[in-house]
Amino acid sequence: MNLIRLIKRTGYYITTLFGLIFLISSISSRLYSQLLSDTIHIREVTIIKKETDGEPAFSRSDLDSIALRGAQSHSLSELLNQYSSVYVKSTGRGALSTASIRGTGASHAKLYWNGIPINSPMMGQADLSLIPVFFLDNVSIYSGGSSLLKGSGALGGIISLENSPNWNNKTEVSLRSEFASFRTGIISSKMSIHKNNWISCSRIYHNRSVNNYPYLNTHVAPNEIERLRNGDYMKSGILQEIYCRIKNKDLFS
Repeated sequence: MNLIRLIKRTGYYITTLFGLIFLISSISSRLYSQLLSDTIHIREVTIIKKETDGEPAFSRSDLDSIALRGAQSHSLSELLNQYSSVYVKSTGRGALSTASIRGTGASHAKLYWNGIPINSPMMGQADLSLIPVFFLDNVSIYSGGSSLLKGSGALGGIISLENSPNWNNKTEVSLRSEFASFRTGIISSKMSIHKNNWISCSRIYHNRSVNNYPYLNTHVAPNEIERLRNGDYMKSGILQEIYCRIKNKDLFS
């Protein structure tokens, strides 16, 4: 009889203990829920995207026009290195600069100028340091499968360089000059004439530098400060554009 009473008392204590635990947990959950009474319910947000015909699920990025204007005296390699996600491998100013898109090699990135491929037919790559931003109006980057739209078949992607006429301005003449240390100078000039349905745009670019900066030569004993030899470079170019608009629909360039 004593054993039966002990079991009954033990069961009563266990039931009472679980009841108290359940009661305490329910009270704490209610108190916690009361702390979150400041929830604000907002209406749903609808996002609508319009895909361009012929370009589904493709990646294309256009460089901002402000970046192009601010880098008129720079090369294409410096522009892409600063304002895009393209990895540019450069060995210094005036030296070879190549692009790598999506981790591919330099020969897997195609460079197009107004639809014309300008990659070297021997090496399969293009030197971005030879192209001044002053000669460009628009720069677009097609990654991955987007390069198939241009028919290039590049594994990494393509860099598209384009020139476009400005039909709003009548006549435009500009001259830019920059000078820096080590006898570095950049001179660029642009003249655009708009008459009726014709536009003639001429651009001239000249960049030269002795590039004989001092450096510490640690390969001699004792270490000496020397100046770079045979590091000078000179780049010049002329670009002539002619556009003719026919009945506001067709364009001859």
